[in-house]
Amino acid sequence: MISVLDTVAPQDRRELLASLLLKRHRQAFPTLARKAFFNFGAQGLLPRPALAAMLSYHDEIERAAPLSLEGVAAMLLTLRRSRTALAVELGASEENLALVENASTGCNIALWGIDWQPGDHLVVSDREYPGVREAAAVVARRFGLTVTSWRIEEASDRQLAGLEACLTPRTRAVLVSHVPWDTGEVLPLAEISTLCQRPDGGRILLLVDGAQSAGVLPLDLPALGVDVYAFPGHKWWCGPEGTGGLYVGPAALAELSPAFVGSRGLTFSREGAVTGFRAGAARFEVSTSSPALCSALAAAVAVHGEWGTSAARLERIHKLVLRLWEGLGALGPRRVLRLQPLPPQAGLVFFRPHGIDPQALVRALEARNLVVRSMPHADSVRASVHYFNQESEVDELLAALEALCPQSREQRKDRGSRPSNG
Repeated sequence: MISVLDTVAPQDRRELLASLLLKRHRQAFPTLARKAFFNFGAQGLLPRPALAAMLSYHDEIERAAPLSLEGVAAMLLTLRRSRTALAVELGASEENLALVENASTGCNIALWGIDWQPGDHLVVSDREYPGVREAAAVVARRFGLTVTSWRIEEASDRQLAGLEACLTPRTRAVLVSHVPWDTGEVLPLAEISTLCQRPDGGRILLLVDGAQSAGVLPLDLPALGVDVYAFPGHKWWCGPEGTGGLYVGPAALAELSPAFVGSRGLTFSREGAVTGFRAGAARFEVSTSSPALCSALAAAVAVHGEWGTSAARLERIHKLVLRLWEGLGALGPRRVLRLQPLPPQAGLVFFRPHGIDPQALVRALEARNLVVRSMPHADSVRASVHYFNQESEVDELLAALEALCPQSREQRKDRGSRPSNG
């Protein structure tokens, strides 16, 4: 019997098979049945296996009885499996990973865990998420720190030169996003880490917000040389809200103290007396963060792994964002101004619409079942493109932008003066 695949050329066959596999993969995400979703930088889509894992955990615990010996064993096993799943994605050891509620919590743990002295120096990039930036400001006021804002330049050599100029003998830490939330570029963490190594062997702690990189970029945190890497589970990894992780490298483990304390981060004697903190990054965990949510995050990570490697997923993201970026350019700056001069390196694409307020455009697009996010502080719109978006969805977004963003008078005149192609 001859199949449909046997009747097409090999290259077309591969593309058809990939399309069929992607369509099947997308069935795990119920939202995609009726919406084209481009907002993973704010909140991902929970896949069905993640929801099933959450329900399964609760069912198991209720059968065993919460905090019974059987129930505690099941809880600890779930947490360990969740740490292991995330550690594999980060190229890290489970001992260096704590389960936390989101990236902001992880950044706070790091900022408050340093033994600051009055007059110590903190460098914060000018592209940090407001919540993290303000956390740094509160810590600076509390401990009497001096803070320098490091301006992120477009050219990577200027970025590094700018950071180097910020560093002083009193610099204790540098806080930076791997992928800034409002520019979408990928910062050179390995080179930044090298600058944080002092000639005398001392170390400036490199604290990284991975909110827009974890689940997008292939990561090997020990190779990058970062000391702390905080990330959410609910964005690009499509886990539930209230999940995330904190990687704490050897230098940071030796220096940071727990910012707040919970029994899950402690060790006990046989008699139940507290004997100290756990040896690894788990010392930063508290007691009642939900193991069910952690199990759902691990299941979501596994869903992405079923489609392909992190490198393969990023390659597809690159193709889709290039399609969108080039399409925005074809619409013209008097209709839509694309804000990235070069093709995006990760999954974030930024543009400024002409003739319509960004928030109004977001509402109009959602009425067409196209979900993006406005960036009010920058008078722009952000589309977050994941590997399981489809080319047809990108084209649908571009077509909607063409319909909703009116041309300026100058552009209409320019087009009217051009010769017709027939």
